[in-house]
Amino acid sequence: MSTTDPHPFLEILDIKKIDRDDELFSMNFEPDLGRLKTSVEEIGMVAPIWVRTKGRRFQIINGFRRFDVACLLGETHLQTLIWGEENLDDRSAFEMGLHENALTRPLNIAEKALVLDKLLGPFSVPRDEVVEFISPSWVLSPTKAS
Repeated sequence: MSTTDPHPFLEILDIKKIDRDDELFSMNFEPDLGRLKTSVEEIGMVAPIWVRTKGRRFQIINGFRRFDVACLLGETHLQTLIWGEENLDDRSAFEMGLHENALTRPLNIAEKALVLDKLLGPFSVPRDEVVEFISPSWVLSPTKAS
């Protein structure tokens, strides 16, 4: 595995190497895994989870629900799309995950609040940028607080 390559690569990882406790990029709030679990049981895991190297382990960027379903089903390995930590900063990783989630499912109100909290908090995105970034992806009318 070469994490100096700026492009992500596919690899099957031992699930134990993935740090599920690191939820920096998670935007799930009490996810219902039932439909996803049924789908994975019927046709398998269609898309890899996205991870980033972080020391000797891997940090989930996108695919927390898929990871959880894999664990429920007793999987020991997962197909992953891997970025090197030095090639993908926190904010870019979060924005990529947000776009991917917006394409595959609607976020509930609690998840939208979690996303806003993370953008304004750990990722230090200025309020004006948050309004411009979020509005198109959530089909909201941009309004700025005075």
